Amino acid sequence: MAKWMGDPGHGGYDPGAVGPTGLEESQVVLKVMKRWKEIMEAAGEEVRLTRKDDAFIGLSERARLANEWGATYFVSKHENSCYTESVVGTEVFAFSSGGHGEKLANCVLDDLIWAGQVSNSRGVKFVNFAVLRETNMPAILIEGDFISNRGAESKMRTDEWIEAEARAIARGCLRYIGKDLPQPKTTPAPQPAKPSKPIENNTYFRVVVGSCKERGNAEEVQRKLKQAGFDSFLVAFEK
Repeated sequence: MAKWMGDPGHGGYDPGAVGPTGLEESQVVLKVMKRWKEIMEAAGEEVRLTRKDDAFIGLSERARLANEWGATYFVSKHENSCYTESVVGTEVFAFSSGGHGEKLANCVLDDLIWAGQVSNSRGVKFVNFAVLRETNMPAILIEGDFISNRGAESKMRTDEWIEAEARAIARGCLRYIGKDLPQPKTTPAPQPAKPSKPIENNTYFRVVVGSCKERGNAEEVQRKLKQAGFDSFLVAFEK
């Protein structure tokens, strides 16, 4: 079992990027990472978040929290922004090439693209961000999509997008350590209501497959039933 420190970017007086209709990056990434934590824990992983609500946490403080806890991996979540509204895509950052951070970044990026969360990949890139530089463990920073794009911002407002984003990131993280993503819980099918009174012992139920005008067609239906393991017989009748 690994120890994962999840890092929802920004928060408090720092909303991060703001979309064309006012959606704040800090709100989106907090929802994603809270759900990511639940999915990872369902897979048996130990998870903490640098922030659990709309609070400001400094960059070095985020790294310190991960280091002092002894996290195995550090995953920071952001949404991108650009002055050109048409720009879309996802990219994942690591501190340097050739290490475990790059490998983890590639796994997460692949699963975000595979899940169809974005229309194109902007690749894995290497930067000197504080949360990547000051953490003692493999660390990545995910720029999920461009909140500055009106269409992307609209999707980020939906529970469906939040769920898919969180599951894609979790799938990539778990795949990196050789584990499978836990299947979502399904609602049991409704059971038929109990009959209001017992069925009398002399009541029978006839299963009718169908009626054919031509005997040959009826025999063909009977042949198929027999192949499927069902006994049947022909009954001739007139309307």
